[in-house]
Amino acid sequence: MPESTPSANASEPVAIVVMGVSGSGKTTVGRLLANVLGADFVDGDDLHSDAARAKMSAGHPLDDSDRWPWLDRIGAALREERRGRGAVAACSALRRAYRDRLRIAVGPRLRFVYLRASPDVMRTRVAGRKGHYMPASLVDSQFAALEPPDGETDVVTMAADAGLAFAIPELAAELARARSCSPAPTAPPSRSNKRGTGGGAMHYGQIEGTDILVLDPRFKPLFAGYVRVERLWTGARWSEGPAWFAAGRYLVWSDIPNNRMLRFDEPSGHVSVFRQPSNNSNGNTVDNQGRLVTCEHLTRRVTRTEVDGSISVIAEAWKGKRLNSPNDAVVKSDDSVWFTDPAYGIDSDNEGERAAQEIDGCHVYRVDPATREVERVIDDMVRPNGLAFSPDEKVLYVADTGATHKEKGPRHIRRFTMSADGKSVTGGEIFAKCAAGLFDGFRVDRQGRVWTSTDDGVHCYEPDSALIGKILIPEIVANVTFGGPKRNRLFICGTTSLYSIMLMTNGSKLG
Repeated sequence: MPESTPSANASEPVAIVVMGVSGSGKTTVGRLLANVLGADFVDGDDLHSDAARAKMSAGHPLDDSDRWPWLDRIGAALREERRGRGAVAACSALRRAYRDRLRIAVGPRLRFVYLRASPDVMRTRVAGRKGHYMPASLVDSQFAALEPPDGETDVVTMAADAGLAFAIPELAAELARARSCSPAPTAPPSRSNKRGTGGGAMHYGQIEGTDILVLDPRFKPLFAGYVRVERLWTGARWSEGPAWFAAGRYLVWSDIPNNRMLRFDEPSGHVSVFRQPSNNSNGNTVDNQGRLVTCEHLTRRVTRTEVDGSISVIAEAWKGKRLNSPNDAVVKSDDSVWFTDPAYGIDSDNEGERAAQEIDGCHVYRVDPATREVERVIDDMVRPNGLAFSPDEKVLYVADTGATHKEKGPRHIRRFTMSADGKSVTGGEIFAKCAAGLFDGFRVDRQGRVWTSTDDGVHCYEPDSALIGKILIPEIVANVTFGGPKRNRLFICGTTSLYSIMLMTNGSKLG
């Protein structure tokens, strides 16, 4: 892909972002510029979430989990045709990564106006504003985050002084010249952004819509400089539940609505049908003996595929009542099987068969390896989903995707502490909240990092709950697992496709 796109067509609707720190005059200039150009005005402040406004009002700066969805809302507003008028938006866009995200969202017609300002003047201005949620105390944090757009060819820079309003006609003319003459790069002209700011220049072999986004310095060493996301296969309807089989060097995963399981052979790269029908299988894992463990929606059970190919039932009821539709499973070192049981498979005929719940609620269960008794271990979740143990098995992480069925419902991962006998858990505090859709399936590496699926790809969290980076995928991601001979290849189930990426870390266990 070329490193810059063709010039924007001057006949296209305008798309302009007036950027700068708080107090630089973005809203004033944006409104005046929109009026001169006959465009609509979009105030980025109006698109902040209530939670973000409350955070700033309390004197706390936003982090990227707040900013990414906000930038996406601004990008969507600028993409609108608006009957040919286009729009001018006021948005801080302090970092290059934020501007690149807007460039990708809007396309080559996007231009920026940067209002350059001094910290002392901005502190005075912000302190004098009445009724605004941004306190003057946050001005310094904005300058600390600011990456001036030096060398970015789609940016017009002007001093944020008191007489700027009188220069609006000249500014509009300069923007018009830029739209008709100047190329508008959709990404930085090279990897000078030191990879990982997101939205970087495309490289040979890179799949459009994929990238590695570094949010914390701890994320960058997890990738070699040459790695790219690979798309291994496409053609599913809803991919889920990848499980790696080391002895055969192959991956099995589910295509739930198509009622089949697929098999990727790593040495040849060939994909074939592993099982069809599959009883609308969802989550899969591998037990300590190398056998496939599967959650089946249609039959509402957890099964194990034996070495001779026969299928054994691990769990199908609790206290005489049928399970809802087991979703995901993990096997502990003591051979106990832990699984989640939301009701997605019986909500409709799309991923199973519509039916009423026999159990009051959706819970997490443990199957004792000796007695095979099914025991409920967590009973206070709305829709428990993915789950995984920490490397030392002292912590159980469980995702709750209750927001699919409950307004303002949970979209987080909780952290439970394992009991001394390893048969029950306590605690359950929130480990991470998802700002990009929902957490679904996830896995943990040897250092205890959680690699979890989201709507925009894979997010990586340190054990201290810090979101350190993202692997961007152009589809909703449902689940991941570690594989390859050294378990340093992350397999990613996108909606329709199977992806992978090589890492500089290793999965904590198979499955």
